[in-house]
Amino acid sequence: MKIDKVIFSTSEEYSKFWNIQSKIYKEVLGIEPICILYGEKKNTDMTEEYGKVIERTFDPTLPKVLQITWSKFDFTKSEPDTVWMIGDIDMIPLHKDYFTTHISSAPEDAYLHLNYAAISVVRRGVLDGFVKEGPAVLRRIRYGCHDSGADLPAHYHVSKGSNFIDVYELGRSFHEQVSHIVDSGIYGHGAHCQPPWPKPSQDELMNFESFYWLAEENYSSVMLYNACVANTIQFIGYHYDNRVNRIDRSMWSEEKNDYVYDINLLKQKQVVDLHCHRPFDEQKDQMYRIIDESEIFSSE
Repeated sequence: MKIDKVIFSTSEEYSKFWNIQSKIYKEVLGIEPICILYGEKKNTDMTEEYGKVIERTFDPTLPKVLQITWSKFDFTKSEPDTVWMIGDIDMIPLHKDYFTTHISSAPEDAYLHLNYAAISVVRRGVLDGFVKEGPAVLRRIRYGCHDSGADLPAHYHVSKGSNFIDVYELGRSFHEQVSHIVDSGIYGHGAHCQPPWPKPSQDELMNFESFYWLAEENYSSVMLYNACVANTIQFIGYHYDNRVNRIDRSMWSEEKNDYVYDINLLKQKQVVDLHCHRPFDEQKDQMYRIIDESEIFSSE
């Protein structure tokens, strides 16, 4: 298995992460980056030196946040034979081998997730909770459980476009896919709360972002889990511990105005990525310092 392309999506608000992301993926990892921008490039400092930026406008009948997050999955259908990875605009790779040689022995037609236990270990206390216990939405429907379940993070999905098409039924239009997620009434933070929030009215739909936060994560987890149970996909999960092998935005200290992390782990190549504090400008100097400390550019 070799990842050919990584797909990102962003609004203008978070677009400043693109330039460093695209440089690392293209120059270091040898993966072609593409970014769907909901907005206009002229309003940003985004460059296409290392990857293509595709402008889109919002559909006023659908939630903005869900259009941004689900567009990455939908875009994979544009090239069925390409091995895609779903990226996260503020998740910076710091370890070349994890995204390259680490997965090289996986079958080319498999479906990988590069941190499949990230949620289940922290919230369920089990490594393979996604496979054994199922995602949060199904646990809620089948057993009345209002725990956090064992969803997969919506980033680091890796597979051929043809597998994405089959698993997520991408033969439908983008509008039809997002409408289906919305109309189901079971995906997103608002639906998952106990008691559930009232479903947004049509007038509220586009901008009610908090209701549909994590909807793409819930939905992709359900669809992939169903494919695994039906044995229509060969799923392989890779894992690293977010509490040890990631510099997370939760490690940002307002008092220190910096990330608090173990630099020895970083130097020893035990840190996979940096999940950045936001906004970009508030942490950019610290982010670039961590990238330099990781020596990822010297691993070219």
